[in-house]
Amino acid sequence: MSWLQKQGLVVREAVWNQELLLGFKAIAYTNSVVEIIPIHTILTPHQNLTYESSHPSLEQLRSFFRF
Repeated sequence: MSWLQKQGLVVREAVWNQELLLGFKAIAYTNSVVEIIPIHTILTPHQNLTYESSHPSLEQLRSFFRF
């Protein structure tokens, strides 16, 4: 997180709940081995949430791996 802050990005922590998930336009998984894996669908007890796996914000995330 400190690296992102040094890049001038705002970093926040938030509890993931239904309301937060509904506000996302895209969502992805990452770790130290893979770069970005877009998540298309999240299954919840109440509904299935779908996200745009080619959203432009994901390219911005990918750019952080090219330094």
